Amino acid sequence: MIPVYISHPTPHTIQQKVFLRNIKDFFLKHNIMCDNVYVSDNSVLLQLIRERIKKCCGIVIVAYERKHIELATIKRGADIPGVSSQKVCDISETTPFTHIEMAMAYAYHLPVLVVKETGLLCEGVLVNSYLGVDSLIFDFDNVSFFDELDNNEAVKSFIEKVQGGEA
Repeated sequence: MIPVYISHPTPHTIQQKVFLRNIKDFFLKHNIMCDNVYVSDNSVLLQLIRERIKKCCGIVIVAYERKHIELATIKRGADIPGVSSQKVCDISETTPFTHIEMAMAYAYHLPVLVVKETGLLCEGVLVNSYLGVDSLIFDFDNVSFFDELDNNEAVKSFIEKVQGGEA
């Protein structure tokens, strides 16, 4: 089995848990085992993540809602000319570890595949153009998502890189 790190928020819904299981099962069909760090001691968490990522041949970022914000202000109190604050509502964010783990993997030149939920606030490493990484967008209600993965060019390219050891 080829080890690949999988970054994701801790699931808090059955849909999220099932989606993660399906992603892992999909990659198992290609002899790829998704791995993660599960610890309760946060004092060593980043060190353990770094050590685990270094042993992997790629990273899969699964970004789905961890936090929903009903009303927020971006750049609150902006007082620089040309900069203004902005009210936003009903936005969903993923875990900050998605950004941390992807940055670590990117620093090791590992192949990256991003799978993100529709409607998720895309900033940082989730913005496609920042790292030149293609993203797959999913909706939990799309029952054909996993049936289409084998034919997706970004997925095929990621699997080829991982299986070819292009880390």
